[in-house]
Amino acid sequence: MESIIKELKRRGKTFIVNTRKYNGRTLTYVTDKSTGELLAKECNTCGLHKLKEDYHKNKKRFKGVQSHCKSCVKMYYERKREDMLEVFKDNYHNNKEYFDEYYKRDYVVVNTKLTTMSKRAKQTNSFDNINDAELKELLDKERCFLTNSTKDITTDHVIPLSLGGDNSIDNVILLKNTANISKRDRNIFEWYQKYGKKLGVNLERFNNTISYLATLNGLTVDEYRQFIEWAHSGGREEKKDPNIKLIDIWKKTKRDTKTA
Repeated sequence: MESIIKELKRRGKTFIVNTRKYNGRTLTYVTDKSTGELLAKECNTCGLHKLKEDYHKNKKRFKGVQSHCKSCVKMYYERKREDMLEVFKDNYHNNKEYFDEYYKRDYVVVNTKLTTMSKRAKQTNSFDNINDAELKELLDKERCFLTNSTKDITTDHVIPLSLGGDNSIDNVILLKNTANISKRDRNIFEWYQKYGKKLGVNLERFNNTISYLATLNGLTVDEYRQFIEWAHSGGREEKKDPNIKLIDIWKKTKRDTKTA
């Protein structure tokens, strides 16, 4: 508890130390003196006092956080992982027809994909505003934008998330899996020149896709190509703010260059 008190004082917090009964135990928690907001509490499992950020949020629990700290929750799932996997496997095999049908449903496919994309965007500080309606409309096309194939269709971020590309509808297209694997984090124009013909990419479809992306981004085709070249250039700063679209950074860079 002493280390928690020292940390809160270092942060300039004024606080009150409280106690409450829980399952026959007396637990300690710390609240902000003026707002009553929880600042720290005792973990129900390990008994250590930890800051609020060391607990997962849970609106249904006391003061809006889980009873058990993140470390204890992690340890619990690591300990139970094998048992839980066996339960899930048995449940799936015993209800295979139901689950196979369930995972084909549109809303499940869209929400699962949306969650995966948003998680990756968060890891790379990418701007993230694609919604389920936009993603469903895109997935409903069911064809590779560049080859017209309907087999093994995947989503691709034209400017990769690893380079700060946005997780938004103006940066996502459908590609067949082999084309997506080949493209990886390459500049789409350079990739087309080197691998397009080998993968059966039609020039007209490529140009139409670039025109489509340029329009979504409010650019001409030439401007869109400049944007792509800049995004893949090694000299630009790393994107750190997830609330700013990459194209807005590019536009600002262009303005600054002109006025310099």
